[in-house]
Amino acid sequence: MVGVIKASIVEQAAAQWRAASYSHPGSRDNNEDSVEIATDGVRACFVVADGLGGHAGGERASRLAVDATLEHWRAGAGRPLRELLTGMVEAAHAAVRRVQSVEPALADMRTTLVMLVIDGDRAGWAHVGDSRLYRFEADRIVWQTKDHSVPQFLVANGEIEATAIRNHPDRSRLLGTLGNDEDQVFPSLRELERPLAAGDSFVLCTDGFWEDVLEPTMESSWQKDSAPRAWVEGLGGAVEAKGRSDRDNCTVLAVRIS
Repeated sequence: MVGVIKASIVEQAAAQWRAASYSHPGSRDNNEDSVEIATDGVRACFVVADGLGGHAGGERASRLAVDATLEHWRAGAGRPLRELLTGMVEAAHAAVRRVQSVEPALADMRTTLVMLVIDGDRAGWAHVGDSRLYRFEADRIVWQTKDHSVPQFLVANGEIEATAIRNHPDRSRLLGTLGNDEDQVFPSLRELERPLAAGDSFVLCTDGFWEDVLEPTMESSWQKDSAPRAWVEGLGGAVEAKGRSDRDNCTVLAVRIS
């Protein structure tokens, strides 16, 4: 039984945006999620990863992926956004694979990844696995990523409704992860089709968050409190307050364009 563990909360702001993250191990002995906020004064990068593999493997995989993602981002100033996002995912996958090749005990570690990059008035994002990005306009969700998972595949084929994903028995079966047995990784990428505007918002999160927080709740709470820190603390804390004995690691990162 895990003792009383406080959530890890990070808040950061720039002239263009405000952001905050909340991460908690839930009822697990350790937190296999990793989350980072980075800026170079002009650009910004927001990353969330959910490690898989148990014991130290998942935690190591998510940390490797986030670190490699940020390293590639820092070196990629001036590159076309889509090219940069692709390279960031590939760098994260390669970092996990390198450690797998030299540490047999970690051969089965995997991780999801979701990232958002802001460069001036442009924004783009990418993901692998079932960690999600939601895009808000005027406090309403207008777009979200599609999981690389068995239930999402069933939704695409018309076999189940999207609302059934959260409670589907195969919801943890992923069709895409970093650290898989393939040399290549195939992320989903997207660029915002217009310049960023005040009031645009983004939420990046692991399944330990979105499985417990429905989209209407995300919207209604965002309307009540637009401060990212208050929002992530409120909803992240509500997930932990449910007190289930099988609570997964829970991580959420909110970004609001100011």
